[in-house]
Amino acid sequence: MKNSLSVICVFVCMGVHLYAQNETSASAKVAISTNVADYVYLLTPNVDVQIALDKQFTLMAGLKYNAWSWNYSTDTEMKNRQQTYSLGARWWPWYTYSGWYLGLAAQYQEYDRGGLLRKDSEAGKAYGLVASGGYALQVSRWFNIDFGLGFWGGTTAYTLYACPYCGKKLEEGRKFFFLPNEARVAAQFIF
Repeated sequence: MKNSLSVICVFVCMGVHLYAQNETSASAKVAISTNVADYVYLLTPNVDVQIALDKQFTLMAGLKYNAWSWNYSTDTEMKNRQQTYSLGARWWPWYTYSGWYLGLAAQYQEYDRGGLLRKDSEAGKAYGLVASGGYALQVSRWFNIDFGLGFWGGTTAYTLYACPYCGKKLEEGRKFFFLPNEARVAAQFIF
């Protein structure tokens, strides 16, 4: 009888321990998202991957890539060519992938943009820190719509051209910047 009670206690304790491990692994989710607003802005494909560390913090890595130029007349070109890499974290006051969040990330970008609001064009390499915030609207257990804004500051080594297509250099050098990073309306899938 004493051995049977010991065996039952071991199984009950194992069950509680297995249940606790299951709850912990359930909160360690992965989310993949894409910002729809970047597709609207000159068809820039992008992806973010987040991994929940606990119920309030996620690590994230992001990638954007755009290699296209848009000619809308014989002497005018619009472009926002880039490859952007980011690595950072988000803090969720309530739970991961639910409600408000604040984020901080390091970002590197190679870019070539011009013809959008001004006639000149700029190309270069930039790196710095991104601060962001937003709200994840939980549509279902596995799908969110993520709204957010981000700003980034850092330094860039740049070359300024007279126009996007002519290649005439106006100036080159290094400068500090503080700019909007993105307006975010993202579809987020949680696994």
